Amino acid sequence: MADIKRFAERVNMMVPEWIAPSRQQRRHDRSKTPVVLIGGSFAGSVMVWTKQRYPDLEALAIASSAPLKVVDGYWEFDRMVARRLPCANALSRIVREIDDILDRGDVRQIAALKRRFGLEHVASAVDFVTALTIQVSSLMQAPTGLQTQELIARYCAQIERKDIDALALMTREYGQYHRIVPISECPETSDDLA
Repeated sequence: MADIKRFAERVNMMVPEWIAPSRQQRRHDRSKTPVVLIGGSFAGSVMVWTKQRYPDLEALAIASSAPLKVVDGYWEFDRMVARRLPCANALSRIVREIDDILDRGDVRQIAALKRRFGLEHVASAVDFVTALTIQVSSLMQAPTGLQTQELIARYCAQIERKDIDALALMTREYGQYHRIVPISECPETSDDLA
């Protein structure tokens, strides 16, 4: 939340050239233009919590479909996944294997694991694990229907092989299909967020 506050206080954006032809006109005047913090689902809650924590922040917060009650250790979610994902047990075994490798902290083993997934460019273990969850999260959030059931069946057919390489193959294919931009290729931002 402190990062969001810092961004809202320091953001200095340029208006596109097609809207304002001169550089002077394109310069965003922070004092005349309010910042609007918008988020959906959990991100919506974070925006509202930011405004609550920093009431003097000159920004409007809008939350869409934001959870009203935070539940620590929401174990019921795992039951929903298990009901919808027939290969949840096999996936759990693979996740435990990945966790064991990451928990050991052996840099070479971790690098080899990331290479297997085509995610060697991802520096952080948290970002690596997050990249692995995208597929199953997409399946769990997809609307129910025949097409989603077919996607789940294909996913589970691979996962039932019960090894990391099955998940690694699907992750690489998923990344190629969606053309995920590697985190290391994201542009760096300067301290003043200009």
